[in-house]
Amino acid sequence: MIIGAIERVRPNRVTGWIHCHAADLKDATVLAFVDRRCVGTGKVGLFRQDLADAGLLHGHLGFDFPISLDTPEDTGKVVVSLERCEAVIVQHESVVRPKRALEGLTEAPRLGARLPGPELTAWLRTQGAVSAAEAEILEGLTDFGVAIWQPEDDAGPAGRAQLPAKAAARLFSICTMMRVDVGDIELNGPEHLTEALAATEGDLPAAGLIAFHAARPVRLRVLEGSHKRRHVPEADDPAPAPEPATHGLEYPVGPDALLLLHRDCRFASDEFGPNRRLRVLYPKRSEAA
Repeated sequence: MIIGAIERVRPNRVTGWIHCHAADLKDATVLAFVDRRCVGTGKVGLFRQDLADAGLLHGHLGFDFPISLDTPEDTGKVVVSLERCEAVIVQHESVVRPKRALEGLTEAPRLGARLPGPELTAWLRTQGAVSAAEAEILEGLTDFGVAIWQPEDDAGPAGRAQLPAKAAARLFSICTMMRVDVGDIELNGPEHLTEALAATEGDLPAAGLIAFHAARPVRLRVLEGSHKRRHVPEADDPAPAPEPATHGLEYPVGPDALLLLHRDCRFASDEFGPNRRLRVLYPKRSEAA
């Protein structure tokens, strides 16, 4: 049996303790989550005299590690779990409700719209979980809402064979901190792209990130940083018009790279047609999860 407590949560840190009657958890990895999204990770091992006095092994059962939250209001949602363990520790004041009871109360966050914070990205990098290039992609998506992924120069045909689906699956999994599948559609005109992104049913509307790939060069103009000042429409607001192409920076989309974009980042497409089809990839919840 696992017991423990979350004793303090701040927007940048979580503190508490955890103990298992059947195992010594000293140096075990613990992870903090908000709505199934990992927001930080640390180790068990801080000495707690009160726990030692209570007869809980050696007392080295405390944890205190950094987390990265989108808003201070998310502090009440933080839960902590052992690595590769389904049991979680909730806060004393938390109320756990069935998923069905929460449906319709708030808009579900788009998958990938909330990215790992800089502290978590740095930790993933030091642990070798992500490469320097992948860390730069996370930073680019966070800061500018757009990033480009390319195979290493020496990757050869095998590296380029990852394009686009395998590369997108890897990048989407890093951005969402969970295993995801990849949805894939092909479009042959700007109007079809606008229609696809404005849809309200299916997996694409639930995706907070998209990636573009094209067998022949296509150009998009992106208004960098516009995802940070997203307008939240009222119920009777018309759909937002595409940002004029002249207002953004030009990004190439082609066969040897993926252009990743935060869904709230404004962009416009130059003309493309049947000879320059645009492939749109997006994360969706894994059926194997």
